[in-house]
Amino acid sequence: MTGYIGGDVLHELYTEHPDYTYVALVRTQDKGKQVQRAYPKVRLVYGDLGDASVIARQSAEADIVIRESTSSLSWHSRESVWD
Repeated sequence: MTGYIGGDVLHELYTEHPDYTYVALVRTQDKGKQVQRAYPKVRLVYGDLGDASVIARQSAEADIVIRESTSSLSWHSRESVWD
């Protein structure tokens, strides 16, 4: 949620629908602090695109999942949660 596209998507959604519950995957505490300053109601989950179990668990609990990221990881050698 700290990248260019993800940040813009969160901003628009948060502005238009402040009553929704938001969960954001962030990589570091520093990135999390940036998100919390701008969007105090967002619940943070720490991890990265390689954390398949974290992503799968959070996705299962969500009504909507928006993936605004890219990865240079080789998904051929990792469990894919996007299939």
